[in-house]
Amino acid sequence: MPKPKYETWFMEGLLLADVHYIVIKDDYSDLEQRLNYYIKNQDKALQVIENANAYVQQFKDTGK
Repeated sequence: MPKPKYETWFMEGLLLADVHYIVIKDDYSDLEQRLNYYIKNQDKALQVIENANAYVQQFKDTGK
């Protein structure tokens, strides 16, 4: 996704590019290049997914 421009309850300002999400240009002009990089480097893609899932955990309703 492009770098977040707004801060909401999801605290986008704490998200780190290429750590919690794969950053692309606002005009999507580098989307194919970024996709190909992570297709070829699946270990890095899996790390981004793991980091993103860990970040989201703080927002889950535990039902307590």
